[in-house]
Amino acid sequence: MALSIGDLVDTIAALYAPPPNYFDLIQITGGIYWGIRREAGADLVVCRGSVDPQDWWRDLTSETSRVVPNYPSIGHVPYGFGEGLPDAYKAIRAASATGVQTYFLGHSLGAAHTAELAGMWAADQSAIAGIVLCGCPKPGMVALSTLLASREVPITNLRNGKDPVPDVPAPLPPLLEWRDLAPFTVLDEAPDPNAPQSAFAQLVPDATWHNITLYQKGAHALST
Repeated sequence: MALSIGDLVDTIAALYAPPPNYFDLIQITGGIYWGIRREAGADLVVCRGSVDPQDWWRDLTSETSRVVPNYPSIGHVPYGFGEGLPDAYKAIRAASATGVQTYFLGHSLGAAHTAELAGMWAADQSAIAGIVLCGCPKPGMVALSTLLASREVPITNLRNGKDPVPDVPAPLPPLLEWRDLAPFTVLDEAPDPNAPQSAFAQLVPDATWHNITLYQKGAHALST
């Protein structure tokens, strides 16, 4: 059974409130919340977006940069996004099946994490079946996107309408030249103006466009 973009985005959404037995494994490693679902002969590696204070701290400390130890080929990554990556990568490696396709999936902070973890995976000469990102902040600089492009990794980089999250961290050339992992596929799923708003949406204009349920709706429209 082929996995559609809609199927993959449903898996991203499921990590926010995991149904019983949906994921084969869920862990928090190095402060990064991730899971693996095995489906259709593939490992779906998913990272969750911001939920708790530690997640928000990572977001707030991501204008400066760091290099991930032992992975200079992925280049500089935003400081907060890179926290805990080596430990999470080691755990995901240990948990992953061999001889299957591997997808990297995520929304928001989780999309940045999954982009960087995929870069580490590619740097280790391992194949990637695909990357699907929803509302991804800029996860790195030219080195990361160039590495994944050189491996011809299929990347679906979704942005919904006015979602402001993909605009951060703000590039500050010539030192901090943050960039998107790949060109966007733009969705146009408008939020319900009468729906309850999260604290994030109350603080940030247009953040209601960032909701994962809107990405699910748009992704399924792409899949039909």
